[in-house]
Amino acid sequence: AGDAGDEELERGAASGDPEGMVRLGRKLAKEEQGCTRAKSLFQRAADSEHLEGIVRYAQMLEDEGDHGGALRGYREAAGRGSPSAMFFAARLLEADDRSEALTLYERASELGLAPAAVRLTVLTSAET
Repeated sequence: AGDAGDEELERGAASGDPEGMVRLGRKLAKEEQGCTRAKSLFQRAADSEHLEGIVRYAQMLEDEGDHGGALRGYREAAGRGSPSAMFFAARLLEADDRSEALTLYERASELGLAPAAVRLTVLTSAET
């Protein structure tokens, strides 16, 4: 069954479907030897403006130390309503732009992202 599922994921990605690219990329990202291909798939999905593809590609950039590239991706996805992208962008911005970070945590929290609410509480209680 795993082989048929893998073949289906490969077909979806090969067809150029951004969702298929993200699904295969998620699977490959869990395997050390699949990370390079996963990044490529996430980038292709991001280039197709697939929201999860943008966030996952930004995460891979952040993991590689490209915080500027990651922040651009997170901001793009945050602007399109992704609470997780708001959270990740805020985390990167805390040291340099606390005001923007707090705004992003607040927006993500309002959209139901519990870790954002926790971080917002921690940061605002530290100010008092």
